[in-house]
Parts: sequence; C-alpha cells; structure tokens
Amino acid sequence: MVRTRVLALVCLSTLVLSGCSSATDEGTSAPASAAPASDAPADSGTVSAAALCDYLRAELPKVKAVGSEVGAMAQLAVGLANFFSENGKVADGSVMDELTTKECPDVRTETLKAIGKGSFAEL
Repeated sequence: MVRTRVLALVCLSTLVLSGCSSATDEGTSAPASAAPASDAPADSGTVSAAALCDYLRAELPKVKAVGSEVGAMAQLAVGLANFFSENGKVADGSVMDELTTKECPDVRTETLKAIGKGSFAEL
C-alpha cells in the first residue's frame, strides 16, 4: 500500500512539474528563433474537450481495473501525463473539470468515482 501511494505521489509530481516546465520555458526567450517554436505549441496546443473525453472514456476501464483508489489515481496520473505530452498543453484540474462537465459528465463522474475524488482539481 505504501509503494502504491509513493508511486501515486511520484506520478502526480511528474504531472505537476510537467505543467510548471511549460511556464518556465515561456519565460526564457533569450534565443529568438527557439522561443516561438516552443511557445506556439504550448499556447495553441490546448487539448479539446472532445479529445480529453475520448481519452478518459478509453482509459476508464484500465483505471477501474486497478482495484484501489490510490492505484487508480496513479494509473490516471501517468496516463494523463502521457496524454498531455502527446496532445498539447497540460490542463490544470479546474480546466479539466470545466471541459469534462460540459462534454462528458457521465465519463467524468465515473472516472472521479474510481479515483475517489470529487473533482480533477483535487488531483
């Protein structure tokens, strides 16, 4: 159980730090040719609600299959980190809540129930 919690914390930390590194990269614009290339995808690469919901819908059986809330949270955190690294800017929990509440409230509810949270902002 302790290992699962440690894994969950590592995964969540990775997700949080991934979001932080984007903000740091935007602030360092010394090389003029490199800054627009890294800023453009971060700013315009916002994930759509449909893409996020499609991902969560596909991931939900894997998250539920883990069996424990902590393990399910770790599974989801790792999956989301990979999803956002491949599909665009990392959305914080409150943005994920907004997107999923409008686009796929049923998937949102099931996912949050599986990880034992009331919202993605609690991650």
